[in-house]
Formats: sequence, structure tokens, C-alpha cells
Amino acid sequence: TAVTNLGANKLAPRFIGPFKVLKVIGDAYTLDIPTAMHLHPTFYVGRLKPYVPATIPAPEAQSPRPARNPSHPAVDVDAESALLTRGRRRA
Repeated sequence: TAVTNLGANKLAPRFIGPFKVLKVIGDAYTLDIPTAMHLHPTFYVGRLKPYVPATIPAPEAQSPRPARNPSHPAVDVDAESALLTRGRRRA
């Protein structure tokens, strides 16, 4: 449901819910809204949107870093190229 007249906080959520549909009247839906919200429970279908549960993406699996060998120092190719191209040069 679109949130209207609930204050002027621009960080407030634009939509709230989900709410149970009690009755369908033509192009309007009567919702089970708490009385504390002080809203009329019937809304035009254009003011509503379907509820989509939030999904939290699974963390990406990170490959373990190889163990460092003291006799062969690790060289990061990106860092090396960044060191070689320091400064302002125009091509």
C-alpha cells in the first residue's frame, strides 16, 4: 500500500505491508489495516502493488589465498601496473 499522510519524513518507507485482502469491490481492494494507521481500508488497485518478500543474497564463496613462500615474494600484478603508471601522463 502506498504510504500517504504519515508525516513528512523523506526517509520513511514508500510502501508498507503486506496486508490481507478482505474484499474485492470492482477495481478496489479492502485490506485488513490496523486502526492505529487512521487510513480508510479500501484502496484502488492502482495504488497497490504485490508483496515480494525480501531476499538476502548468499555471500559469495571466496577462494582461500595460497600460502606465501618466503623464497618467492608474491607480486600483485594490478599493484605493480598501478605503480608503473603513477602520475599524470597524457596519451
